[in-house]
Amino acid sequence: MDDNAKTLTISTADAPFTVINRFTPQASDQDELVRVLTDGITNEMAKLPGFISAAIHRSTDSVDVLVYAQWDSPEALGHAGAQVQAGQAPNMLRGFELGQPQYHPYEVSAVIRASGGEAG
Repeated sequence: MDDNAKTLTISTADAPFTVINRFTPQASDQDELVRVLTDGITNEMAKLPGFISAAIHRSTDSVDVLVYAQWDSPEALGHAGAQVQAGQAPNMLRGFELGQPQYHPYEVSAVIRASGGEAG
């Protein structure tokens, strides 16, 4: 795995359109949800225009799964959603069925580094 695959850039400068999806699957479905979201983002969403990056987070104290995704615009995300609804992204559709996502757009307000200083 190269360094780019391990790094997600978060910055307040020229910040991309950020969305966080919270999925709440049944406990027995969390592993499958992580798998289908990983496959869906890798093989379906990442190939669409406007996709920048995503990170999938599995809760260690509940069944929740969070997806932090960056797109270059709300329109690009809208196009991706249309692809899912049209059946063109079956893994993502399966993920939505398993976890009942709660989607919210966000803007990056601050980034704090380990030294305690604020970063771009």
